[in-house]
Amino acid sequence: MAGKAKKVLIIGAYGCGNKGDDAILKAIVSRFSSFEITATSGRADNIGKWLGINTTPLRLNEGINKSVFLSMFPNCIRILFHLIRSNALFFGGGGLMHDMTPYNLPFMFMWHSLAKLFGKNVYYISIGVGPIKTNAGKKLCARRLKRADGLFPRDEHGLNLLKSMGIETARLSCDAVFVQERESGVMPLKFKGIELPAKGYLTVTASQWFEAVNFWERDRLDFSTKKEILINGIKNAIRIYGMPAVFVPTVVHDFLLAKEIEPLFEKGTYYVMPYEGSSLFSMVSAIENSHFLLGMRMHSMIFAARAAVPFVALVYDTKVQSLLEWLNITHLGVTLGDATNEKVARLIETSKQEHGAISNGLNERVSFMSKIVVQQMNDVADEITSIK
Repeated sequence: MAGKAKKVLIIGAYGCGNKGDDAILKAIVSRFSSFEITATSGRADNIGKWLGINTTPLRLNEGINKSVFLSMFPNCIRILFHLIRSNALFFGGGGLMHDMTPYNLPFMFMWHSLAKLFGKNVYYISIGVGPIKTNAGKKLCARRLKRADGLFPRDEHGLNLLKSMGIETARLSCDAVFVQERESGVMPLKFKGIELPAKGYLTVTASQWFEAVNFWERDRLDFSTKKEILINGIKNAIRIYGMPAVFVPTVVHDFLLAKEIEPLFEKGTYYVMPYEGSSLFSMVSAIENSHFLLGMRMHSMIFAARAAVPFVALVYDTKVQSLLEWLNITHLGVTLGDATNEKVARLIETSKQEHGAISNGLNERVSFMSKIVVQQMNDVADEITSIK
């Protein structure tokens, strides 16, 4: 008789309003489908229902307010219950390892320490690392991460940062989402009375706060110059490709930005896909069936790359630059701090001229990157399966 399924607890910012994080969880679940999985989940999306897994509440990426604070004690009790029952703890991808807030690393490493106290294996799967700027943060990472059973930073930047802290056990990985191939067939894009043919439109993604390090300060910063670069970039993409653009808000906040700039475009040239009521699949399908992506959000670029859809990146974070390096297309990205309307327009022109070659190159690199992550996840699965 077969033994009982191994149990895994996965901590991450799932169900918190970022479809990229939800895609990470979906990818991990797909590779550990023989395990009994419980994942933390926020309030924005019912990830347990559509992934068919157990969830336990955890309100990440909402900052600290009275409501979040009061939820933490009962939520942590539930997480502890699942941790004790599990064979292993995963920190599953995303930019979880940073010290931009004083509580992030202590909270994460609290669960790491408890897991080791209870004799559980701890893995960091395709983890985003940085920024880690404080001495306290560096000491915490060095002390805890050396005891991890598997540490897989998703890019060279993260790997080098870990090595600079004396952590030599890390193995270079890619984002977990690369384990999955294109998710949709060729299909038109339909939403709210709009229907656009496959490959007959462009897609756009953007971050409402335009710099990752500004997430917690976004309400008091002026992004008007960078917003202007984005708007003109969309207009130039529409002009150069001769197709309408569809803004795909993969993060709940970005829908507000998409609607804010909507009046600046001619009718029939720019559409905003809703966030509420749109599934991860529908958003991925929208990008996979587009002809070109003007992107800021990293996972939107991964969705495009998996379907060999050429894209130009407006780089707002080191993780996006690292993705371009992995895909060998650094010439198709520009940091927002260095961007001008002319530079962005030239990159879009280049993407059109080299469209076929870019598409072929993406196919090759995605295949290579997928094999790396699949092998690492298989190794982890074998280790957990062998636990007595």
